[in-house]
Amino acid sequence: MKTVRSFIVALVVLGNSIGVFAEAPLSDSSDLNTESTTIVQPRFEMKYDTVNQMVYVDIEGDFEELSSVSLANNRGSDILFNFIEGSEGNYKFDVSNLKSGSYFIILNTGEEIRMKRFVKE
Repeated sequence: MKTVRSFIVALVVLGNSIGVFAEAPLSDSSDLNTESTTIVQPRFEMKYDTVNQMVYVDIEGDFEELSSVSLANNRGSDILFNFIEGSEGNYKFDVSNLKSGSYFIILNTGEEIRMKRFVKE
């Protein structure tokens, strides 16, 4: 065991003497980007009106060109689908013709997917 420690110490001393373990110089602070970036999360709200059998979706954010909001069944199949136009919008889905069960409103921004669940009785 003493031989192994001596070997490791010898390697470290040798490495330090030839600069293998030398510290990298810190970069000049003028090279660093000090601009702060604010990340705004998209707003995604859903309201299920059981009386009128409508689902209202309100969204706002910085969406990519092919972002979408859709209504899907519990197996993930899209039933209704809309592309998002602009940075905000109000969408409504008529669910009166759907069978009872669990459904999802899905917001796909291209960067993330968010889901909200509702149960139609």
